[in-house]
Amino acid sequence: MTDLQQALLADARSRYGEIQPCAGRRSLEECFADYGKHGFYLYFNDKTGSTHVVRAAADSNTSLPRPLLDQELQKRREESRERSLRWRLAHPEKTKEVNRQWRLRHPEYKEIERQRRLRNLDKARESRKKWREAHPEKEKERVKKWRRDHRELCKKQAHERRKILHQKVIDVYGGKCAICGESEYNRLTLDHANGDGGEFRRPFKEKNRTMSGSNFYYWLRKKSFPKNLGLRVLCISCNQREWWKRKSA
Repeated sequence: MTDLQQALLADARSRYGEIQPCAGRRSLEECFADYGKHGFYLYFNDKTGSTHVVRAAADSNTSLPRPLLDQELQKRREESRERSLRWRLAHPEKTKEVNRQWRLRHPEYKEIERQRRLRNLDKARESRKKWREAHPEKEKERVKKWRRDHRELCKKQAHERRKILHQKVIDVYGGKCAICGESEYNRLTLDHANGDGGEFRRPFKEKNRTMSGSNFYYWLRKKSFPKNLGLRVLCISCNQREWWKRKSA
């Protein structure tokens, strides 16, 4: 490594601390670029994954390198970005495969990206929200594909959500059986104390909506758990016993 290259490395480390190769290069030695009259450059990533560049003038034989980009390099970078964008748009499958291979070679990048998103969480959420509003059909297809690819995970998460909601509903309407005092969540359910559950469900049935089980619990949560529906908590045994009493009466 020449004295000029060592000077560029020292300058980059003094400004940015720990630095890493960028753009798929395996070592910092591969990150130097000689642009002749435009100068000598070192490209690198800092510890957050952001790309930077330091420059030494073309007539510099060592001394201290001068920082960052001149107009000519900025123009070249913009042209390079445009060419790269055109190629990616023309070859989406190859682009996807190149990105996948790059991520396999750089597993640490996943954690760097996660940390970057955490530092800009509000900005990332706002950006995703704008994208979803601008591309509703693509978002719908993306969600459908994700659920199809992660079917078991979706089932597990849905089960956990229903379990938590069931416990919340039971706690709001009493927390234990109104007759025998049973408090085991798995054995508790809601009962219409006046026996008018069928009448309550009939308007929903006419609109082809199911109003039982978790659907009923979601509806209660949406309505802020109303207290005027005559609901009470019963265990399964007491609920069956009350049903038989009403039926035989």
